[in-house]
Amino acid sequence: MKPWMLLIIALALVSPLAYADEVMTFEGQPPPKPAGIFGTAWTIYANGEIDDDVAERFRGFLKQHRIPKGSSLVLNSPGGDILASMELGRLIREHALTVHIGTRDSTRIMNPGFCLSACALAYLGGRFRFIADNSAYGVHRFYRVGDGAQNDDEAQILSAAIVAYIREMGADPALFSEMVAAGSDDMNMLKEAKLLTYKVVNNGVLDPKWSIESIPEGLYLRGQQETIRGMEKIIFGCDKGILHLMGIFSGNNDTLGARAASLVIDQEQIRLESRQVSAPQIINGLENVTITLDERLLSRISKAKTIGLMLQFSYDAPTFVGIRSLDFTGGAALLPGFVKSCQVQ
Repeated sequence: MKPWMLLIIALALVSPLAYADEVMTFEGQPPPKPAGIFGTAWTIYANGEIDDDVAERFRGFLKQHRIPKGSSLVLNSPGGDILASMELGRLIREHALTVHIGTRDSTRIMNPGFCLSACALAYLGGRFRFIADNSAYGVHRFYRVGDGAQNDDEAQILSAAIVAYIREMGADPALFSEMVAAGSDDMNMLKEAKLLTYKVVNNGVLDPKWSIESIPEGLYLRGQQETIRGMEKIIFGCDKGILHLMGIFSGNNDTLGARAASLVIDQEQIRLESRQVSAPQIINGLENVTITLDERLLSRISKAKTIGLMLQFSYDAPTFVGIRSLDFTGGAALLPGFVKSCQVQ
């Protein structure tokens, strides 16, 4: 374990009274100009202990600086008041802030930071959640001072409130089991694999939702996922017994020239022939492209765990537009029935 990680664990185990004069403070960094290129989103750096007045101070900070929704909040905190942390988390969600764990430096590069104890719950308020390299996320058991039946009842109520909050914020309630696995004087440091499993960190992509929808022209199978870049959709349609796959994603007139198209199945890029791909077009601000599916592609898709669609200016280009990966678990269960309905048309 790196020395700085030993240091933050040591800090986390110190009595909260040691941080009484180091309550959380906020420092805002507006975006560079012009806004037409860099946007209007701020970056806010939050450092220190979460005290019972933190949400009120943060609300005032947001109002004073007219921080637009969709800005970023960078947390670096040893923890603090558990109820205040959930109040702060709900305020973060209300203001649609993207949350990171880290610290700042003068070059706008994110440095490592830590989010421990109660901070771990405040962090969940971000709809999109990231963690800087070598940063730390740690949880432990929360408790109330004192003994007796009344405190046992309060502990049960608090536990239920924490589980409900975790679920409300879109994380896996199994995270609570990691909290109780560590004593109140210990810290359970969760590695990135667990943070992803428990949906604590989502790296700007929410779980997709798959459904079969009906329109006057017939049925279609839709998968859509919300990302920090905007909504991404993959739609399976049917026209006179022929199956199509449509990708809908963020794009602009400059990207319409990207015609080197590939399906991405379980991270494998499958190049498509030009005759299989329609000319991309912008509809309602989103780029749309349609692929005609043959038996070979349909067979590969039916066994896929993830699917995506990429457009490049050339196949060796380092950048692309499209959808790199969309979990197909829910779609795979619906695809056979949809294919049958298409075949009887």
